[in-house]
Amino acid sequence: MKKFILNFFLSFLILFSAWFPLLSEAKDEEKEILHLYPSDRIDLYSDLSEDFSKYFLEYADGYVILLHGYLSELKKLDTKPKITLRIYSSCTDYRAYLLKKEIPIKKIIFFEMTESESWEKFEISGCYSNEKFFFRSFQHRLTESFLNDPARRLPFWFHQGFVEYIENTWFLADDYTILPIKNDNYLRRMYSLKKALKKKKIIEPLFLSSEGKWKQKPLLNYPMNWLVFTYLFDVHPEGRKILRRFFLNSDETTREDPAKPFHEVFDFLKSSEPYSLKDLEENFHSYLSSLEPVKGYEFYKSYKNSNVPSTKIKFLEEAIQANPHSTLYPYSMAKEYFEIQEFQKSLDLAERVISLEIRHKQALDLAIHASFEVQNFSKLEYYLYLGYEMGLDKEKYKPIEEELLEFLRNTPDSPKFKPPVAFLSYY
Repeated sequence: MKKFILNFFLSFLILFSAWFPLLSEAKDEEKEILHLYPSDRIDLYSDLSEDFSKYFLEYADGYVILLHGYLSELKKLDTKPKITLRIYSSCTDYRAYLLKKEIPIKKIIFFEMTESESWEKFEISGCYSNEKFFFRSFQHRLTESFLNDPARRLPFWFHQGFVEYIENTWFLADDYTILPIKNDNYLRRMYSLKKALKKKKIIEPLFLSSEGKWKQKPLLNYPMNWLVFTYLFDVHPEGRKILRRFFLNSDETTREDPAKPFHEVFDFLKSSEPYSLKDLEENFHSYLSSLEPVKGYEFYKSYKNSNVPSTKIKFLEEAIQANPHSTLYPYSMAKEYFEIQEFQKSLDLAERVISLEIRHKQALDLAIHASFEVQNFSKLEYYLYLGYEMGLDKEKYKPIEEELLEFLRNTPDSPKFKPPVAFLSYY
């Protein structure tokens, strides 16, 4: 019996020793995939280039300092945050990581919170999508993670407004400052609604809306919320004090019942300041009425009034020159070129839109069809994948996908298209 046990034990050791190198290799392989770049506040794991990873670490570190400073205005902070960032160059590897962590996959190009011990210690992960959206998505998710305090469930308009405000900024990592971006899509929407909203209450209904009620009108509430928060944060002299009072008067019940902090805030302001909700409403309406059309919009209106393709394209060229960061003008021109069967020009412009706003479904749709028309199958494969991630209807593209699959079967070694990783050229 002893001999049997001894033989069994030896066999186990031999078997284990045979497996052990494999286990070690697997662990080492996991380490090799993502390299560690540490700082006082952040441990960054990344398989992007060393130059880009170090730049992003500096950027992220500065952004944490900035957010920490903003939150210090709202509540007392005793400790420095410690954050883990995991960044994959391949969204396929990132998807595998999410599956391994049993985290529901939404849209793969978005950053997700993948671990959380507290609002001060958490992990967020993501994959590189494109130059602009990568940084915007990071800013969005980092801000949400900082606001993730179960004891203080902020009103949804506050939570969403802060996140949208932070996402729509350019961050200057060298001196830890931000420059608010005038979001053209939001501003155009609000500018077009100026007359319709002139005699309507805006502040009170927004401040009293629950999460469920807010989500019933997202097309209106996203731009409205962003504009109100921008007004309070950057324009109104007492705006940050109002936000601070909302923050201090919020608790775990506030998200679905925002009336309590709303009344406490304005009761406090009436007792301590010569200020009222009516004044705030009137001042915001003055701010709203002062909004001007976004740059290039006069050329866009001329384009809409023309019926001659060459003239329409000329107006859109002038609009793009006046406002190179707009998505509306290059997308409109991409449609025009597609209509006159200039498919390569249409694809180039659709790609420009996607580089500015990767979630632009109409531009993704156009990129798919234009790629197909010019028989650029590497780009077609990429934009189909990206379009599906953004929620495009797969059934609509079945004939195109079948031709793509036939091409890939016949040319298995065809090169893959992937946008280059670049530094932030627009800073």
